Amino acid sequence: MITQKNLESLLKLNESLLPEIREKLMAIRMNPDPLLAQKPLEYVKTVLREEANVIEFPVPHDSYGGLVYYLNGRFYIHINTGQPKVYENFMWAHEYYHFLFDRDKLRDRNHHYMFTDGILDPDERLPHLFASEFLIDNHILQRKFAYNQKAFANESLALQIIRLIPTFEVPYKALVVKLAQEQLISIEQAKEVVDFSYRDFLPDDVSSSLLEPTRTILIDSFEQLLDAAKEGLHDDDLRAIQAQFASHLKKIKKWKEVCREGI
Repeated sequence: MITQKNLESLLKLNESLLPEIREKLMAIRMNPDPLLAQKPLEYVKTVLREEANVIEFPVPHDSYGGLVYYLNGRFYIHINTGQPKVYENFMWAHEYYHFLFDRDKLRDRNHHYMFTDGILDPDERLPHLFASEFLIDNHILQRKFAYNQKAFANESLALQIIRLIPTFEVPYKALVVKLAQEQLISIEQAKEVVDFSYRDFLPDDVSSSLLEPTRTILIDSFEQLLDAAKEGLHDDDLRAIQAQFASHLKKIKKWKEVCREGI
């Protein structure tokens, strides 16, 4: 978790990693696909769904964001939809980095990438920094933040930053880090606001929906995977796999409903 105590160390680590990340982003942005320029998050989702097997379902663990794994010639990506939507959005870009730049490591049967809360771990900071740079455009950030400072001059800095969440649909702390990184606020200002309980002080015109989980369930390509494998399966084994899948899916959906009733 990013806190006042580790913020300065994190910014220093970011500074050392930024040249590598910006070089990789420059290569990606040479792609003429209009979806990339207009809707970068949708571009990531589309690419991953086209080139990997994507699994979306909610997991009740705050420190787990997702997983990318390679097995039997296929890449599998899980996105935890039990986390707030802003974190889910960040996770898509995070796992896209692993999928794109760590493919050789992922093919190692003893290696996989699971995002946990390793804030100062360089292996996880690279994809996290990539997600921030990919989803938060510098020019838009500078313009929107300058507007918020002028239009809401009577509000605290924390509230002005909260008002950026609907524009970028990323976590509050990612915006604090990015503002300090681009020197739009000082490190001391960032330290003062990074631990702010922003969920409890949303302005009336900022929707809370982005801070709630979507709890989407998508088991991508299960039928296609089963079709590809069933030629070598006995009928009893095939039925057992189908029954097990249906049972697991039922449990997931039941947990999803329990969570909704608890809101």
